[in-house]
Amino acid sequence: MNTACFRIEDHPEADAAILVPAADRLEPGHVLEFRVACLKLLDTGRQRLFLNLNGVKAISRDIAAAIVDACALAQGRELVVVASEAVAEDFKKLAPRLYVSGKPPGGAAGDADKARKGD
Repeated sequence: MNTACFRIEDHPEADAAILVPAADRLEPGHVLEFRVACLKLLDTGRQRLFLNLNGVKAISRDIAAAIVDACALAQGRELVVVASEAVAEDFKKLAPRLYVSGKPPGGAAGDADKARKGD
């Protein structure tokens, strides 16, 4: 997988950017490209950042660690991970101290949709 397998949707009107992977599984071999894509997401300078993992069926421990690192690098900006139940469960197992909820308050999936529409 290369960074071309990740799409960043920029929504300046909502001060938001969304990272969407094309693959349905993010394995250890994808971690470098995933980290680069996360850095590009952070480099957009947007205040509202989303990792949209709804189309992803499974993540590895390395990907969970990359997500944790991206959250730390967000430095006060909102970074929301939107994921399927299966990926939320993976994250809960791989990073139990950092798992918050499978359904974040305010509905992050809805927020990502709003960002796309500019609401």
